[in-house]
Amino acid sequence: MILKIQLVLISLPRSIKRISVFLLDGLICTLSLWLSLYLRLGEFVYFNTQYHIALVAALLISLPIYMYSGLYRSVFRFSGLNAMLTVAKATTLYAVVYITIFTVFGYENVPRTVGIIQPIIQFILVGASRAIAYYWLGEEYQKRVSDKSRERVLIYGAGSAGRQLAAAWLTKKK
Repeated sequence: MILKIQLVLISLPRSIKRISVFLLDGLICTLSLWLSLYLRLGEFVYFNTQYHIALVAALLISLPIYMYSGLYRSVFRFSGLNAMLTVAKATTLYAVVYITIFTVFGYENVPRTVGIIQPIIQFILVGASRAIAYYWLGEEYQKRVSDKSRERVLIYGAGSAGRQLAAAWLTKKK
């Protein structure tokens, strides 16, 4: 059952994988802000209008930085230490900007310490998501990519017949 789920996830088109990870990072960004507000205030809060600016800023700063740094270029191929270093660099850049806005300059109704706590939690959660993906899917992905016993096939053409042939060949190999 788990192997089937792994194979389905690995077999998804690259664009679907990228969108999924992008949405996951948006969710992580939201969760990290919510947790940082909890740690600062000592109670869970709703994202009412007083915290919307912190959430919108977090999303509008972090996701483009992650995109620019290459976190969505290849989801499984370069997982591991290289991905962690990229996450660290991207999150550090994000943290500098976010801390500058919310801790140095401050914003009314948003505690200044949230500007420090949120990037730390976000780094931990984004790093953990990449580590879990690498642990759970990386080995199977590397096995499929580097399988020397698989016969090589060249499909000439990009039409529906070529896609059908590729799908049939992949199904036969499973």
